[in-house]
Amino acid sequence: MILLPNFRGPNGDVVIEGNSSLVQMVKTNGVRRYRHVLRRDDGHVLRKSLEFEVKDKRGQPEKTWKMQVEKESNSVGLEKEDAMNRAKWRVGVVEIAVRVG
Repeated sequence: MILLPNFRGPNGDVVIEGNSSLVQMVKTNGVRRYRHVLRRDDGHVLRKSLEFEVKDKRGQPEKTWKMQVEKESNSVGLEKEDAMNRAKWRVGVVEIAVRVG
């Protein structure tokens, strides 16, 4: 369940202002959060969690948050090394928001 307390209207429904959509908000926030995790030290638990993989015995591999965010960031030309370049990362996040919306 996703709770969005700042987006609740008077009747309890989710309200998103302007031309934004929930998909747009989730994708852009995911890429923004990914940058925060990439900027952590290599020994930090969040950074280590990116490399953690669970092997399933059968079927196709699950789509993970990391896989989805890397796909979105790569689609606008952002690489892991760009996480330290704040200006370039912000431009990429805006491009994702415009493309999805």
